[in-house]
Amino acid sequence: MWRFLVALLLLCASAQAQDYPIIGGGVLAPAATYSGPGNVVSGATAWYGLRAYNAAYAVAGSNAINVRRASDNSTENIAVLSTGALNISAANTFAGTDATASCTFATTTATCTGASSTPHVGSTITGSGVTEPCYVTAVGTFTGGSGTLTVSGNNGLSAPCGTIASATSITLQYGLYVTEAYDQSGSNACSSAPCNASQGTAADQPQLFPTCINLLPCLSGSGSRLLISSAFTAIATPQSLSAVYNMSSTAGSFSEVIASQSNAGVGSAIQKDSSTANSICVSNNGTSTCNTSVPDGSWHAVQGIVGTGSSGILSVDGSSSSGSVGTTSTQTTVVLFASTSSTHLMTGNIAEAGIWPSAFSSTVYGSGAGSLCHNQYSYWATSVSC
Repeated sequence: MWRFLVALLLLCASAQAQDYPIIGGGVLAPAATYSGPGNVVSGATAWYGLRAYNAAYAVAGSNAINVRRASDNSTENIAVLSTGALNISAANTFAGTDATASCTFATTTATCTGASSTPHVGSTITGSGVTEPCYVTAVGTFTGGSGTLTVSGNNGLSAPCGTIASATSITLQYGLYVTEAYDQSGSNACSSAPCNASQGTAADQPQLFPTCINLLPCLSGSGSRLLISSAFTAIATPQSLSAVYNMSSTAGSFSEVIASQSNAGVGSAIQKDSSTANSICVSNNGTSTCNTSVPDGSWHAVQGIVGTGSSGILSVDGSSSSGSVGTTSTQTTVVLFASTSSTHLMTGNIAEAGIWPSAFSSTVYGSGAGSLCHNQYSYWATSVSC
């Protein structure tokens, strides 16, 4: 009998070590497996995100981004966990605390007392009642720990960090800026290497917001930041593009989320329709199909198919429509937050984005449990169910 009990205890311990629950009858059930965009549709030319592209990338614990710390310009790679999530705890530890304070918030101003030190521009803010993301864009005069901060969240809200009349305790963390987003696709389409998207100019590097969508991180552009890949082996249309994003209503004309561009600065993109509010389009060589009922300031999952003439597809939160999208153009680089020529810069936030060298099927771009949109909604909790 004691041998049986020992064996049972060893079995339970082994199950726990492997994250396997024991179900009725003593049968071991495997833990839920992470599923990323690459598990829904494989073969992306390039894909970037703050989670793993697929289960294999998660298991490997490979790098997602490289970040620069504002306090001293040191850099660090940040990997994904076996759960598929970005190791944001490692990023936060690397960033370090800038200051603590007690503040009230009204529109874009935080009025603070008891600051442990004078905060810095770019530091992110967390605290009870604070709307995330929230970060410092300007610092007023601080005397004896009291002063004001100008804040934003790149979310298009009039009070981007919320309205807090009674002082709340906040923590400011030094800003982290992304020098490189690693191509997780495994296609090695850039001269037999990954098509990593990078930015060497500090002022143009997107910021990493540790707490953003559904308490998960995001990349943020403030109308002056972008990442661009090295040149890849040119791919012709049709192509499919995908992104999870939140664009500010103040974004300028033709603000790009992701663009696949030629050296001439033309190509395929998911972008805002000129200066039209509440719009998103998929375009190729200047021909677009758009949806003008997509609320700015909210998170959306968008899929687009270009290079198929009149049968181009735009799918927003699982609801698709067709329209004329160009048939010509061969692209050689991928850009996030802008176009190759550093125009059409986006104000807003991106969680993931990628491009595939083929047309998605309706089961991929549409709604339903097996779709890419549903996969994105299930992970990021975008604003509309797919």
